[in-house]
Amino acid sequence: DGQFHHSGKLSWSPDASTLYLSANRGPDWQRESNNSEVYALDVRSGALTALTDRLGPDQSPVASPDGRLVAYVGFDDQRMGYHNSRLYVMNRDGSNRRVLTGDLDRSVQSPVWSKDGRSILFAYDDHGTTTVARVTLDGAVSTVIQGLSGDDIGRPYTGGSFSLANDGTIAFTRGSALRPAD
Repeated sequence: DGQFHHSGKLSWSPDASTLYLSANRGPDWQRESNNSEVYALDVRSGALTALTDRLGPDQSPVASPDGRLVAYVGFDDQRMGYHNSRLYVMNRDGSNRRVLTGDLDRSVQSPVWSKDGRSILFAYDDHGTTTVARVTLDGAVSTVIQGLSGDDIGRPYTGGSFSLANDGTIAFTRGSALRPAD
């Protein structure tokens, strides 16, 4: 809590001892709206530890099924009008940070770990269509689903969402330019 900017979803560690979150808790949090870090909150002690430390947004942290890794989305802010958001992974203590989608020229969102912890599903927009892709921990990206769409006719973009079941089944919203809210 406090006079800071906390945003996005929370993610539990598999053993429920840690909550991962995104926040801008720096002294210039009101002026640096495009800056945030991934934090680990120890549930028992209340200790909050920053796991990232760069200029730019680090958000949407998600713990791997075995708790060893944390995936998150962000970019190095170079003060340009637009940056592609990339998918990163790091050890649960913030060490060994690395980008997984560096070769994908699209902004990614909504990371979800596979049950076996060997890949991460994510969404991205491409030529007016939302796509779900899978990336392995060595950075190999493959398309899983194309044509996601939201359930709101009033929006001028496709949007959409997906959910991954424990057995690997994917549920998703689908639509097209002619039937955007199916």
